[in-house]
Amino acid sequence: MGSERDRPDREASPLCAPFLHGLPVGGVSISVVGDSGEHSTVTSSDSLAARLESMQFELGEGPHWDALKSGRPALHNDLATGATLSAWPVFGPAAWHEGARALYSFPLYLGPLAVGVIDLYSREAGDPWHEALVGRGLDLASAAAAPAVELATRSAAAEAPLNAVVAEMRREVHQATGMVLVQLDTTVDTALSRLRAYAFASGKGLDGVAADVVAGRLDFSELGDQYSA
Repeated sequence: MGSERDRPDREASPLCAPFLHGLPVGGVSISVVGDSGEHSTVTSSDSLAARLESMQFELGEGPHWDALKSGRPALHNDLATGATLSAWPVFGPAAWHEGARALYSFPLYLGPLAVGVIDLYSREAGDPWHEALVGRGLDLASAAAAPAVELATRSAAAEAPLNAVVAEMRREVHQATGMVLVQLDTTVDTALSRLRAYAFASGKGLDGVAADVVAGRLDFSELGDQYSA
C-alpha cells in the first residue's frame, strides 16, 4: 500500500498509521466538527487525502457528508459505478480525476455525539468490504475519536494565530452565504450551493470566493443562473 500514498505527513502518522496498516487504503484524513458545524482538519497522511477532504467541504457532497449525516460508514469500493457517481455529480468525477478509485468514510463518535469524520481513499477499486473489515474500521474510528478531539483542542491553543485565520475564513463563508442569500433572494442552502458551484468552476476555492463576495468584488445577482445548483 505504501506506493500509492502522496507525500506522507510524518506528524500525522500516530493517528493515521492504524488506518493505513489495518485497512486496505492508501491515505487518510481526520477532521473534527465543532458545535456550530465548522470543520477542522486535524491531520492527514498525504496531500491527496487532504485535497479530497477539502474538496468535499467545498462542494458539500461526498462520503464525508454521507457518514456525518447518517451516522454510519459510507463505503464506496468502486467510484466507476454509476450509482456512486450519480450520488456525487460534482465531487465524484473530481475525485476520480485526482486519482481516487475507492472512498470510505467513518463517523467519529464520543459517546452519542458525532465529533468528526475519518476519510479514507484508495487508488485502486476493490471488493466490497466484508463485515469483519467494516468492524475493524469502526473500532479504529472509535479509538481515534478522543485523541483527534484532544489534538484539535491542543492545536487551537498552541497555534492560535493559524487557527484564528482558519476561523476567520470559515466566518467569511457564512458571511458570504448571507450576502448571496440577499443578492438572489433565495435560501441559505441555495446560496451556499451557488458559492460552491462558482468555487469549483473557477478553481479558486470556497474561501477565496467567499472573500471576493464579502469584499464586494463578486455579486451573484450579476451572474444570472450560470452557477445554479
